[in-house]
Amino acid sequence: MLTLVGISQGQSKFTVSGEVSDKSSGETIIGAALFVNGAGVAISNEYGFYSFDLIEGIYSLEVKYIGLETKLINLDLKSNTVLNIALEAPSKTLSEVVISSVAKNEQIQSTEMGVKTLSSKVIKQLPAVLGEADVLRAIQLLPGVSTT
Repeated sequence: MLTLVGISQGQSKFTVSGEVSDKSSGETIIGAALFVNGAGVAISNEYGFYSFDLIEGIYSLEVKYIGLETKLINLDLKSNTVLNIALEAPSKTLSEVVISSVAKNEQIQSTEMGVKTLSSKVIKQLPAVLGEADVLRAIQLLPGVSTT
């Protein structure tokens, strides 16, 4: 038991600190997440600054921010370390996606505006006056058509 206490007191704690910024613009990044060996240790503040303490050793530091590439840094911690990190934009970007229910030039090329097509089958299903289907009466029964 005394040996374990002696070993734990013999391990030195060091501070890792620095600033996270955008490589292309140089602006500091607010809210970048820093992970050491998969466990979250710090988040950059409103000035892009971060700081955390670790015992001496070799670590894998991972820095993440939405919209920028994740950066992996191998860290051999033997003393207090100032580590400024610059994150880059991803090298691959997606092209624009356009979703349309109408053909690209259909509204420009088409001469049909406000056209409603009635089939003879529909006209025959409507109530007939004097036993014969009336086209004008069928048009008057359509929504949006008013008689005067």
